[in-house]
Amino acid sequence: MTNTARLCIQDCIEVENPETEKEELTSDLEDAKVAVNLASIAYSELLEELALTDEGVEVLNDVRKLYSPDIDELREALKDIEKASKEDEDE
Repeated sequence: MTNTARLCIQDCIEVENPETEKEELTSDLEDAKVAVNLASIAYSELLEELALTDEGVEVLNDVRKLYSPDIDELREALKDIEKASKEDEDE
């Protein structure tokens, strides 16, 4: 899921001229929002599943350390793109 979200974010970044490619940027941005949301949900569901068993609880912190930075990075990248997109609209 994180790879899909990362690719969608990259598509947004690669739009060369946001002013003339507004429709493409809007579409890519919506795809990125959905992908980041799905990655966040998958991460949350994984943590919930792990918390249900003794074995899962043992690896829960390792999983958090492994995936939490990725999810946070995706959310931050999406925020940056949304902010830049709004600034472009205001100009």
